[in-house]
Amino acid sequence: MTWAEFELRLFSYNRQKEREDRNFREVAFRSMWAFHTDPKNLPKTPQKYWKIGKDSNTKSNATEAQRIAMIKATELYKKEVNERKIKS
Repeated sequence: MTWAEFELRLFSYNRQKEREDRNFREVAFRSMWAFHTDPKNLPKTPQKYWKIGKDSNTKSNATEAQRIAMIKATELYKKEVNERKIKS
């Protein structure tokens, strides 16, 4: 098996596992609702109940100043790496 074939199979496997997790999350979320539970304390959506894959990366706690600093640091790093490649 080549590396490319392995990568394709890995991508497919991860996609299948994520689909299974999403199905299980839906069942678990629906089974959480009962007559004796207080609806004010329950999560409103399955995404808030259990974060999977891209759902878990939706919010960032970084401020705008931190984002700008990170972008500048990344650009500086890329510039230094390119200079090292040219010198080598």
